[in-house]
Amino acid sequence: MGLFLYLWGEIRPNRRGILSEWSMTKEEKLERKTARKAARVERKSERKSRRAERRAHRRERRVYWRKWRENDYQTSREKALSAEGQGVIMLTSLKVAPYIYSSRSQLIIIAFTAIFALLFINIYTPFNSYSWAPMNETRYFVSSTIVVGGGLILVILSRIIMNLCSRRRGIYYWLYILWIICEIGLMAIGFTIVAVALRMQNDFMQALGTSFKNTALIYCIPYIISLIYLSWRENLRRLQEMERANAAATPIPSTEEGSGDSAEQEDMKQEQTEQVVYNQPAMLHFYDERGELRLSVGSESLIYIEAADNYTCIHYLNKGVVRKTMIRSSLKRIGEQLSGSNVRRCHRSYMANLDQVKIIRRDKEGAHLEMGIDGVPDIPISKTYSNDILQWFIG
Repeated sequence: MGLFLYLWGEIRPNRRGILSEWSMTKEEKLERKTARKAARVERKSERKSRRAERRAHRRERRVYWRKWRENDYQTSREKALSAEGQGVIMLTSLKVAPYIYSSRSQLIIIAFTAIFALLFINIYTPFNSYSWAPMNETRYFVSSTIVVGGGLILVILSRIIMNLCSRRRGIYYWLYILWIICEIGLMAIGFTIVAVALRMQNDFMQALGTSFKNTALIYCIPYIISLIYLSWRENLRRLQEMERANAAATPIPSTEEGSGDSAEQEDMKQEQTEQVVYNQPAMLHFYDERGELRLSVGSESLIYIEAADNYTCIHYLNKGVVRKTMIRSSLKRIGEQLSGSNVRRCHRSYMANLDQVKIIRRDKEGAHLEMGIDGVPDIPISKTYSNDILQWFIG
């Protein structure tokens, strides 16, 4: 009796499902199996889309903080330059350029410093280091490799901490210099402890002073070379951006009248000019609230612009994928910058590139612009801007 009641209690909550499954036909079972498979695929796609959204959110945060560090560096530089003009050098308020302590730059500095130190120590044997302890060339190479490897591990840990500390707030020059001195000091202490433990040196303080001097000399040479290279690469990048912006903004000179050319030559020049204009679409330039150029997008790639509090999100196509960039500026200021283009205000929070519009739809919720691009939502049209939008399409 107890077993019967137990089985009945287990079957009763699900008796409909069990009985219905027993009485199912093969077609019904196949249909149920297909529905379950579709539900699994849907759940898998939802998880995939959530992961993509999280990755996009992390990417946007990285871009935002990188732009914020650049703006913060420019602000501190302007303050320091104004103070220098008054005869006061304010290193305490001047921050290091973000490209110096970025992750990629740190990898370049660490790798070049380690390779340079290893080659320099084994080729030139500076500071009479070969006579510090009785050893042959093989033992000297192994010992120098261990020493450089230990210093490399310490520098890597130090730079990870520096990257975490300066990720959002930047780092001042005085703190950066102090950080490098501390790194040299820690490496010198480690090398001195090893030398005393192996009985290469007897006096700890004397060995520490010698180790600090030698480490600083070996460490500073590749570090200065790395900083010069990074500065040159950053200046080259900025120069290329300025050249591209100037090339996009430079108008094509028109043919002067009365130049003596024949009508055929003038027609050929006009065709070439039209072909150049067609092959080189206009660039749309976006400036932040400080007047600094932050983004340049081809008119055929821009999709729409969205207001987000004190920022503006610019959505555009890059290699067939919809990208988004945030700029600290108002939508009204962006509209003034794009006056004369086909990017028009259609809503209090939206501007749309009307060349990208495929469908204009009106329903109970109001009028909308459809771009026909995957991942791009329908852009609403408010009553305030509806006449302007319709006149553009009709005219």
